[in-house]
Amino acid sequence: MEITDLSKNEHFLIHIIREFDFLRYHYGYNICGIVYGAGKVPSLSFMNFVNRIKIHVIGDENYLYTVFIQKKRLFKIKKINISNYYNHFSSDMKNNTNYSLSEQSFFVKTHLTSIISGEMWIDELLKSLK
Repeated sequence: MEITDLSKNEHFLIHIIREFDFLRYHYGYNICGIVYGAGKVPSLSFMNFVNRIKIHVIGDENYLYTVFIQKKRLFKIKKINISNYYNHFSSDMKNNTNYSLSEQSFFVKTHLTSIISGEMWIDELLKSLK
């Protein structure tokens, strides 16, 4: 099979894996959920079973993606949309704006490493920036 034989959904699924593969190699995440086929836009979930953090890369019908980070606590699930926090870390990115997968992946890699590694949650990270 040549790369040109892939559908648009298959291209996007590969693109998500490529952009967020650092989660697997550097932070111990596994792919735990794939939405694909039956007219669905591809979406992926990565899970770190040690620190119980899940990262969802969810697509819409326009092939725009949103990244959520979710942490399971004993009786609570905390969830953040990374687009709500762009302006806290990077003056170039505006809150609630949909950026490319590459830009979102770079944002997670450069600004949210303490969250994805399980060291602290967003409220603690924001306090440490002040």
